Amino acid sequence: MTEIRLESPESEIERDILRAFGWSIIEFEGVLFQKFLLIAGLNTIMTLDTFKKHLSNMESKGYVAPLRFQGIPSWKKLVVEDRIEDTLHPRRIEKRTPSEGVKRVDSSEHIVTDTKILAEDIIKILKGKLFPGRRNDEITDRVLRKHVMEMRRALSESEEHFLHYLDEYLAVAKPELTQILRARGEDLVMLSLRLAESHHL
Repeated sequence: MTEIRLESPESEIERDILRAFGWSIIEFEGVLFQKFLLIAGLNTIMTLDTFKKHLSNMESKGYVAPLRFQGIPSWKKLVVEDRIEDTLHPRRIEKRTPSEGVKRVDSSEHIVTDTKILAEDIIKILKGKLFPGRRNDEITDRVLRKHVMEMRRALSESEEHFLHYLDEYLAVAKPELTQILRARGEDLVMLSLRLAESHHL
């Protein structure tokens, strides 16, 4: 397995930026910058523009990816830090093959909390759009679970199938669910749908 040694000053900065994500997979750019400054220490002098340049360099290395979440510039972490002081293990990135023994993000405890929160958000969106103001009962639970199951099946086929299902059956909730898919990615949404389907959230 290829190892990336963190020895240069630039690598130290990259390590601190990854630490700034904490348990999050996605973080707003401004929030990430403030968290980085806290981690790096009071003696660190860095402008937001310089911080963005470091993020761009990290993007080229496959460590992070830019996106817009809720219309705000954000960044998604693409690596798992097993021993952050020594080595970074690259996550599976689209069009890349994972090295044998690399710890996969989607099986890591790092996203357990994110998955649960996202599953709850999906259920909340569906309830609010399909049954506004209505209390939970057997009928609403059955309908919600069926939609979650069908969304999971559609997404397992492709993003196109997922969006087609939303168009046909959940058009009222499509803007919010599409935004979640774009911001959080297929892997995390799939895990969250599985969790929502198997538990009454």
